[in-house]
Amino acid sequence: MLYLCASSESPLYSAVGGALTMLGVNMLVPACRPRSPIISPYNWAWGIFFLELVIVPANIMLAGVRRATLPSLPSASSIEWVYILTILGYLSFSLAYWNTMRGVRRRAHGRSAMWTMNKGAALLYISFGALGLALAFTRISIVDYYSSPASIRDKSLQTSATLADALSELMRPFLVFGAVALWSRIANAGAKSRYTVYLGAICCACVIVLVYSTFSYNRGGIAVSLVCMTAAFSRHVRSVPFWVLSCVGGAFLFAMLFLGQYRESNLNMNAVLNDKGVATSLVSKADLSDLFQNYTSAPQFSAYLLERTGNESGWATEWYGGQPLIGTVMYPVPILGKGFREGSTLALYNREIYGNSVTLDQPVPFLGEIFMNFNIVGVLLGFCALGLVLGRIQQGFEATSSGLGTFCFQFMTIWICYSLHTSLGVVSQAFTYFCFPIYGLIATDWLRKRRLRRTPLRRVARAWDGISDRAHAQ
Repeated sequence: MLYLCASSESPLYSAVGGALTMLGVNMLVPACRPRSPIISPYNWAWGIFFLELVIVPANIMLAGVRRATLPSLPSASSIEWVYILTILGYLSFSLAYWNTMRGVRRRAHGRSAMWTMNKGAALLYISFGALGLALAFTRISIVDYYSSPASIRDKSLQTSATLADALSELMRPFLVFGAVALWSRIANAGAKSRYTVYLGAICCACVIVLVYSTFSYNRGGIAVSLVCMTAAFSRHVRSVPFWVLSCVGGAFLFAMLFLGQYRESNLNMNAVLNDKGVATSLVSKADLSDLFQNYTSAPQFSAYLLERTGNESGWATEWYGGQPLIGTVMYPVPILGKGFREGSTLALYNREIYGNSVTLDQPVPFLGEIFMNFNIVGVLLGFCALGLVLGRIQQGFEATSSGLGTFCFQFMTIWICYSLHTSLGVVSQAFTYFCFPIYGLIATDWLRKRRLRRTPLRRVARAWDGISDRAHAQ
């Protein structure tokens, strides 16, 4: 129906094939269908593919191909070919995920302990994160930070980052995970009053907004962590109906749109609160189709990259061999990534858009950067790797019985799935700055298992097993 209503300037003929491909996979392969609970690792990846293969083409057919930040639009044939590559990526992802989940026995044995935290460790996480939060406001006050984003933005451009700033960025996420760990203990212990669990979840949500808003009003960090908190609450406390999730999600998207416009404006909080028309004008200035296609990396963005980085024969004939891709992954890494930044795909893509090496605010579409490095082989293998990783994460998600475990698995999933509609650089940045609390949990579990293997009781048990085996052989 949307295809019949499409304008002649942007028909996107392959959109019908993309929708039928996704429908066929879900009909023929039960393992690739959405499953309960609603917010889970695979369901999130499935939703991203639904967005890329169905919703984005529908928007293009109704609103047209938007240029957004691009200097010019690529050819219609290039946009079609990029969409076809997206379809191939989805098929590769589904095949790998199906193969990973085939015949898996869902066992919780030995996995739940890894994603639990005692009260002392949780308080240590909270203290560590609170110290990082205090370090973030050594040069500016928290009141100035929230009341006037324009002045803070100008100050950050004039001053260079210090060691305290770097430590603060690594330490602040510990506050979020420590708060979630305490709430998880209360929820898993079965508190006598359910309102205690509800109040704890609200406090965790407030901590999430406070912490991640200090990362230059980072909307991604706020959104990801709130979704993860909702997943943990829905799975371990009370299931949240789909209609509630839809309504709250719509209101939240509106709030994130307002926050983005406020961050880029020259207004202060007093003007927004005192003049009711200011908030409305901030949101009304935004072109929703432009923003939607830009943030979902619609096919024209990958097509533009591939046309600009190809040679005279066409964008499908030149391979970069992975060097720019490594630069994109290493870009957010402090010190070590400095030597890779100039030759990264991120720098190359933004130079093609803005014509300079200073402005670097446009993430590279993942599909475009793996195709320009490894051609169609890279697309198939890259999406296959994502399917394998999501399959393993889904297994861990289903096995864990801890609210903190659910939060961690969903947290990693959402950041990994960012690669489906944005750059690997964004994923690398998240795993560089936001995931150290998870690395701490993994390291603690590894040390605990290593210590158990070295205890005298463990050695006695292993010796007894050896004696029993020899007696049985005799």
